[in-house]
Amino acid sequence: IFFYGQQFQGDAFVFCVDRSGSMSDHGELARSKREICRNIMEFSPETEFAVCFFDTGWRIWPFSHKPVKATIQNKQLACRWVGFIRGGAMSCPKSALLKSLRTLNASKGRRRCLIYVGDGGGTCMSQGWRNMFPDIDTVTASLRFEEAYLAETLTEVRRMNYKRASINTIGVMMNGRLNRHHNFVRLLAQQNN
Repeated sequence: IFFYGQQFQGDAFVFCVDRSGSMSDHGELARSKREICRNIMEFSPETEFAVCFFDTGWRIWPFSHKPVKATIQNKQLACRWVGFIRGGAMSCPKSALLKSLRTLNASKGRRRCLIYVGDGGGTCMSQGWRNMFPDIDTVTASLRFEEAYLAETLTEVRRMNYKRASINTIGVMMNGRLNRHHNFVRLLAQQNN
């Protein structure tokens, strides 16, 4: 398939897409939805697929949490569901990536491909993490939490990717400077085929 101008190969695909506020505010969510549906409609009937969107939680289609064949009916149902997805809150990719991998692992396809689209953020703040850093300001605590959260996400994704799916990343809304978001997107792809 060609997605965001990049070529990806596989016979089973799961799209895992950030729907946080920043994605909605800058039009990237709408673009991602168009790209996903264009690709779904071009899938051969033997291709298996699923779609997951995340913010602080996740939503996945199909509701069985198992990839489905790209029949005409499944393509139409999936694109209708994608069309109803709206922007959400913050970015919490860990649970969505793990759910996407579980879904992909259920595929019968030999060449499994997960495509992550997002800004690389892990901004789902929790009071428990803020409480771990009571002596520092909120901004510093937030940065420490995000770094720890993204590192933990990489570790858990590697562990869950026991069927060696190819995880490809599309980093959106990233400026030219390298930072923890850029690093997360790069490492997610590098560490997962």
